[in-house]
Amino acid sequence: MHKKNSLLGVALAGLIAASPVAATAGQISIVTPFPPGGISDSMARVVATYLSEELGETVIVDPQPGASGLVAARHVLNQEADGTVLFQTSPTVMMILPRTNKLEFNPIEVFQPVSNIGSNQLVFAVRKDYPADTLEEFIAYAKDEAPGSLTLASGGAGTSTHLIPVLFLSEAGIEFTHVPYGGGGPALQDVVAGHVDAYFGNPAEVMAQAEGGNVKILATSGDERMKALPEVPTISEALPGVSLVTWNGMVVKEGTHPDRIEELSTAIQAISENPDYVKALEELGIDVIGDDPVHFDDMINETLPLWNAAIDAAGIEQQ
Repeated sequence: MHKKNSLLGVALAGLIAASPVAATAGQISIVTPFPPGGISDSMARVVATYLSEELGETVIVDPQPGASGLVAARHVLNQEADGTVLFQTSPTVMMILPRTNKLEFNPIEVFQPVSNIGSNQLVFAVRKDYPADTLEEFIAYAKDEAPGSLTLASGGAGTSTHLIPVLFLSEAGIEFTHVPYGGGGPALQDVVAGHVDAYFGNPAEVMAQAEGGNVKILATSGDERMKALPEVPTISEALPGVSLVTWNGMVVKEGTHPDRIEELSTAIQAISENPDYVKALEELGIDVIGDDPVHFDDMINETLPLWNAAIDAAGIEQQ
């Protein structure tokens, strides 16, 4: 990638300012790769609300779901490179798709970074009656006491909810059976129902089930403990050097004028200092970043080898 230059009120404003329709003249659209109702969509609506206020321009959300983000990526590439179309992307599109699918483009080459909105760790949970209450007990049981018995749910093969646990489990020497689902919702529900043993998911979704006593949270996937779960260890505490988080950042089509990229990035950096904006995203399990294009680009290139290692560990072949 080139190095170029009260929460209810927020929610209601987001629904108005971020209607899932195509942008018209004088509007900015945030294209998202997943359907309305999920974490990605909720995040985009928060960003749209505050970005609209900061820029003085109408900002809408334009969901373009399908094919793990490929539909959205192609949609953005078919638009003019005029800085009116932001693409809210993630490792799924930028790093995983090129390794798992034969594409006519390389996302890292055809999109320019604007700002990394934020990152989120995944939360590792097991069914409520799984015979382990800590990360150490889990590793001991799944590796030595009942080897090969673990079943792992994911939101789909090649997604972050598949690759992050694969990296962890392979480093821990734990054999498992992967059970892919058509999204994180049904995957988590089957862990709640006791049909599958474990799942790595978005914090907000998993924490809600844990608060109800439906699952047990054993670890998080980042380098540092989550503010919302200070008592829960990270995977790296048991396996030093093993950590991986997902993120959602804004990019634009290659060829967008550097001045427009700077304007958009500066606006995102500004709203990232707003306590209400930060609180709204933290309630979705997002750690706000709001960096500049250079730092966003550096992060992508620095973490690419980790994602490649996870893909290799999962044995996913390009289709």
